[in-house]
Amino acid sequence: MGMASTRDDSKVLLSLGRANHVAILDAKTHDVIQFVLTGKRCWSVDLSRDEKTAIVANGLSETSQSSTWVDAAGAIDPDRAGTPHGSYR
Repeated sequence: MGMASTRDDSKVLLSLGRANHVAILDAKTHDVIQFVLTGKRCWSVDLSRDEKTAIVANGLSETSQSSTWVDAAGAIDPDRAGTPHGSYR
């Protein structure tokens, strides 16, 4: 499982492996802000430089791997444009 944080360290994204989701947490309270549906078996996550997109590494086995690009702008900062794919608001 992987982890990424925003530049201001206010939010943390955790890839949840076989749960097929990324959890977005408040870094201070550790409360879950949102679960975002991704591809199967998301093992790692990182944020783009502008923090609008989360890049998720997915893999079913050592030979079958893919990636998911998630519009994270709304989850990271609700005032920014964009709605996360598959969000559970």
